Amino acid sequence: MILLVRHELTKFYRRFTPYVIYAVILCFKQGGGHHFARAAGRGAPDYEVVGSPLNGVFLCNMVLVSIALLLPYMALVAAGEVLGVEGSVGTLRTLLVRPRSRSAIWFAKFITVLIYTLSLCALMYVTSLGLGTLVFGRGPLWQPTALEQGSMVMLTFGEATRYLALSYAVLGAAVFTTATLAFCLGSFFDSGLAPGFTALAIVITLQIVTNLQFDWVATIKPYCFTSYLSDFTKMMPTEFDPVTNALKFPREALLHTLRACGIYIAVFAAIGLGRFVRRDVTC
Repeated sequence: MILLVRHELTKFYRRFTPYVIYAVILCFKQGGGHHFARAAGRGAPDYEVVGSPLNGVFLCNMVLVSIALLLPYMALVAAGEVLGVEGSVGTLRTLLVRPRSRSAIWFAKFITVLIYTLSLCALMYVTSLGLGTLVFGRGPLWQPTALEQGSMVMLTFGEATRYLALSYAVLGAAVFTTATLAFCLGSFFDSGLAPGFTALAIVITLQIVTNLQFDWVATIKPYCFTSYLSDFTKMMPTEFDPVTNALKFPREALLHTLRACGIYIAVFAAIGLGRFVRRDVTC
């Protein structure tokens, strides 16, 4: 299995698409960082903060709640190509005549998609935190999400980096959910673009439908995987534990999000694997 995964990773990173998405992430992050830097000193009119709130963790958090929202969409294109491209150019037929089971080949490709999606989140986290700290220095993170409660939560640099790492990890689960959908659709298409754009159409359609103000929409919304794609923004603490007076860890939100993403990943993977092992690639 290790040799299969290494082989699939080598083939995957010989393509142009993965590097395009890496480049898009870096370009978005650089442009967004300059915008956040100009807006950082404005703040809220009812609060006075001594010093500048602009630092490495501030930029990392702003990237998380803005540019990172695009990751579940960008990963679809590359994930859909893993199976779709090989079906279109005919290399899938050659691969399946080797003495390897179809399920082993499918899981090697599935692990490749997992590694790639996690690398997208790791790239965004490391570059935003590293470059932000290098340019603007270290400092605390003020949580603006608590302004609605009439108070602000200040996280030290160490606390902020840990909770931001947790948020980016949960973002990885959301990205992997949509990527698994595109990868699953690759078992149905002999095209490099069709799986990704079909998955993108499904995601956008579900997001539009679940935002409609109807009673029946509220009933089905918890069962749509798109309802959990932005839950990584809930991983940052906004209040203190009344007993220990420590930052309250978002345990319930974390478990709920991971459970939902895990169920949908398993469902999409089962559909894709079932189609792949029964697929006729001889014609």
